[in-house]
Amino acid sequence: QIPVPFHVAELLLIEHEGRPYTPMRPLVEGMGLDWASQYSKLRANQGRWGMVIITMPSTSGEQQYVCIPLRKVFGWLSGIHVGKIREDARDR
Repeated sequence: QIPVPFHVAELLLIEHEGRPYTPMRPLVEGMGLDWASQYSKLRANQGRWGMVIITMPSTSGEQQYVCIPLRKVFGWLSGIHVGKIREDARDR
């Protein structure tokens, strides 16, 4: 796991099959978006987004992360309507 600066926030990167992936839930919730609806969109088109579930160890046991390749994050972001982003997160 590698934290990477992204504007004024951080993205967590996880290496999977030699490529960087990012867990989506922290990104979605950090923007003030509804995780359930975004997860449904990702799951409905897993091939397009390259969605995988990665299991990682943590202090509280193994955790599962819904992730997409880092190279796909910018495409996903372009599909988000700015009006749905929490106001205090829009500048980021």
